[in-house]
Amino acid sequence: MWPLFVQTAMTDGVETGSTTSLGVHLKPEDVAEAVYSATHRGRSRLPKVHYPVGRLAAISQLTPGWAQRLITKTVTRS
Repeated sequence: MWPLFVQTAMTDGVETGSTTSLGVHLKPEDVAEAVYSATHRGRSRLPKVHYPVGRLAAISQLTPGWAQRLITKTVTRS
């Protein structure tokens, strides 16, 4: 599973460049739903290694690595 920041005790009071600019929008239920979905679908011919959780993580699957690094660097500046 590949969630960004999840609203749990681990992120309470955490203020980094990325949590400030992106926010913490995922709930534990979102991650649980993604785990269930990944483990209860029909088996595909090519199993995946990473399962993005949330819209932002899913979008990063569509961009090349260099673009992801540039976006991350820009977004996490504080």
